[in-house]
Amino acid sequence: MAAEVVGAENDEETPKDIVVDWMADWICKMEVIRPELLRAVPVACALRGLRRPTAKAKDLYRSSVQTVRIDEFWSHSWQRKSWKKISSLLFLKRGLPAGVMGTLAALIGAAVSSYGLLPPSVPFGTISLWNTIFGFLGFFLTLFTWPGRERIFLDACCIHQSHARSKAEGIRSMSGILKRSQKMLVLWDKTYAERLWCMFELAAFVKSRGAGGMAKGHLAIRPTLLGPCVLAIVLSLSSFFIILVCVFSYGWDHMELLGGVSLAVLILSYPAAAVFRGYFHSVHVLQEQLQDFRLSNTKCYCCTVKHVTEKGVPLPLCDREILTKSIGIWFGSGLNFEQDARSVVLECLTEQLGHNYFPYWLWLVATSPILWIFLDITVKSQSRPGGAWSDQWPFWFISAWGWWMGAVPCCGAAFFHICKVLRTPWKTRWMDRAMNLLVALVMQPIFGTSFLIIRLLFQWPLPPWLSGSISSVVHIALASLVWNVSAWTRQLGLAS
Repeated sequence: MAAEVVGAENDEETPKDIVVDWMADWICKMEVIRPELLRAVPVACALRGLRRPTAKAKDLYRSSVQTVRIDEFWSHSWQRKSWKKISSLLFLKRGLPAGVMGTLAALIGAAVSSYGLLPPSVPFGTISLWNTIFGFLGFFLTLFTWPGRERIFLDACCIHQSHARSKAEGIRSMSGILKRSQKMLVLWDKTYAERLWCMFELAAFVKSRGAGGMAKGHLAIRPTLLGPCVLAIVLSLSSFFIILVCVFSYGWDHMELLGGVSLAVLILSYPAAAVFRGYFHSVHVLQEQLQDFRLSNTKCYCCTVKHVTEKGVPLPLCDREILTKSIGIWFGSGLNFEQDARSVVLECLTEQLGHNYFPYWLWLVATSPILWIFLDITVKSQSRPGGAWSDQWPFWFISAWGWWMGAVPCCGAAFFHICKVLRTPWKTRWMDRAMNLLVALVMQPIFGTSFLIIRLLFQWPLPPWLSGSISSVVHIALASLVWNVSAWTRQLGLAS
């Protein structure tokens, strides 16, 4: 009899359990407590918010406005430094307009310099770099100032950080905010899958889109190292081709300059190899995290501080209890959510980043300075009648597009493959540096072959426009094959 009484007492819900159940039920409804809590900011304000200036929390909140629809919800972990996320977002949100505006500026530079309105030899040799200078000015001005019209939700800007009640209401309305977001951008680093709130945001967004994989079309997964990788491409390849222009400027017959070009390739490839080995390792870690992901292994702030504030005041509720109960209601169990998270995130990662885990459009943005440099060579050929290159300007203009969209992406695919194979970090710093050097050394014959192809095509006994067209068509076709091989393989597999 005593055992029955004890059992009955244990079955009774405590006031805390009742509150937890009520909170979980409210969250599962995916509603917003007050319309004023649904807020958004422009991209520029969201980028400032990622710097997390707590002293300006009120100013950040004032920059947000009430809305009925959010274009994109930015989900990320605050556990890592923000500069990688900011650089990634700059290229993801402004990279395309920066590439377009940079190319338009380069074309303006080409028109101005071809009419002799600018000094002909800047900064060295017989080939000026006015087009490239104009292009870089247009590129970086757009990258840092492009306004953008997207309405973004970022917690640091759109939830009142200095008003306790408003902050609590915003957090309780998070699932409703996610439901009213058209898209979700996940900035993934190795701490993302370890944070309970991050995975809850992912769970709420997937649930809000219903069953059948509808979330995949509205969910974007991007590693935070993507931005540093794009910057490495811009700097290393631009520097290499500028050095190549210097060689062209002094003529093809100075083959002794190839030694300097090879050294430049080695020096410029080394830091790029270090960055991309880290990038592909981070993608590999992401995949491993998803395979081993368990909701019970995630961390939340209240459990980390043992449910006591800095002032020693006990926290009345545990986020883990509320959020895991909500996820259980949505998906039936935590195990079902773990399986959905693996499939959705892995498929999004492969489909959106491509076979090389790097979007082709972003590669074209990062390598657009190569097009501008080729335009400088074109202007040099066209503006010097009677010179050695005076009749070759159609070749340079047409082949510029083939090299930008075809030949250089093929070299990039080879570089990616080498970095993926050698992505594993070594325990000792010197061995890790040796791996970076090995990648740079392997790229030597690849770049050397590209250099010789330019020379052979330049001397081909065909009309310049025809040799340039053949070169461009072959290069672009080859790049299309290399960058889309995995997608075509999947389609053939599904068809069979």
